[in-house]
Amino acid sequence: MLSQTPGVGAKYMIGFADSAGAALSGAGSYRLNLPASIPAANFWSVTLYEAENGSGLASGQPFPSLGSRDKPAMNADGSTDVYLGPQAPEGKGGNWLATVPGRGYFVVLRLYGPTEAAINKSWKPGDIDKLD
Repeated sequence: MLSQTPGVGAKYMIGFADSAGAALSGAGSYRLNLPASIPAANFWSVTLYEAENGSGLASGQPFPSLGSRDKPAMNADGSTDVYLGPQAPEGKGGNWLATVPGRGYFVVLRLYGPTEAAINKSWKPGDIDKLD
């Protein structure tokens, strides 16, 4: 699955902490900025997993995942913000993944059919920034 050939397989990026180095907390609100031209020939997704056992985060949403197939809103510069937290920021519900207060979690960004920018690392996701 993990290929170094453009357009083949998948590339995974994992985040355990916010931009200040603190573990991700289900009570906090965060933003992950994905710069423009996300390098996935097929599709991309951001998925949340329980820190305790690695299962999908049971947050009350049908799936603990959001991706290009969900058609999240893009910013004027072509980037996409994904919001993580117990409540969606006002007007950002289509770009939000629910978290659970009292539960730690980690984030996996998957690029399916990664293009050259993902393989040579010229494209990188932003840090996970704490909003509150």
